[in-house]
Amino acid sequence: MLDKELKKLKGSILSIGLDEKQLLILEENPKVTECYSLNSKNKVKSKGSSKGYAKTINIKKIKRIFKKKRFDYIICNFEQLQPYLRSFIKNSIYLNRKIMYFYNIKDFDLEELEKRYIRYNSKVKMKKDLIIIDNSKSKTNIFKNIGYYFHDLLYDTIEYISKILVN
Repeated sequence: MLDKELKKLKGSILSIGLDEKQLLILEENPKVTECYSLNSKNKVKSKGSSKGYAKTINIKKIKRIFKKKRFDYIICNFEQLQPYLRSFIKNSIYLNRKIMYFYNIKDFDLEELEKRYIRYNSKVKMKKDLIIIDNSKSKTNIFKNIGYYFHDLLYDTIEYISKILVN
């Protein structure tokens, strides 16, 4: 499912946690102008002129690293992003122009993820094992971001305490 979507992409792409097979599909795609790959497991060997680089960075500082760079597509391995989701949502709205893909989703409340993106006027579609988020009409505001950050922090804290009490 994800491989078919990767072949259709064109423009600049930010990938987080893709496998080597999927990275090769992106490298072979002639429509991709730039491809930045942020991986913790994979080492990508560059041949001559590469479309991007593979590097391990802190997800919380992703907005600071790319500054004013915006991407047409962001492809994320949800399992690797789940601990950083609170800060990644606001950064992904800022960095993404068009569509964002989440794959490898396990043990997470999908309705909560949908609520967190809908409040920025994003459209969320769920397919079999893929979540597609359209950020083309999303808007951000620094005061709303701060409020949402504390709301998410409170929600995550309550969830964590309830898990401890249930166990």
